[in-house]
Amino acid sequence: MAASVVLQRVRFVERTKDGYIRFADWALATTRLGVMVEPFPGRGYFGEKGVAFDASDDMALISEIQQINSDMLPTMLSGGGPVLHGGNLMPRDGR
Repeated sequence: MAASVVLQRVRFVERTKDGYIRFADWALATTRLGVMVEPFPGRGYFGEKGVAFDASDDMALISEIQQINSDMLPTMLSGGGPVLHGGNLMPRDGR
């Protein structure tokens, strides 16, 4: 078995005005090379139909979930400076 590439992943979540929970399209992944911003829309990472989910798989690993305001996420991912990362990967209607 190969050594883990993703050591830690932080996912971001927002509670919408109408009470729904929505995961952000971006995550922070800590690897042996450092901290990186990665697209993580949450689709396709949870195993194929009939295949057991493996939470230790690098592609599925989530070590922390933080509640955020999604309007501030691109600024957070860019270290508070000019926006370098973020944005919606999939079009959204409303909040």
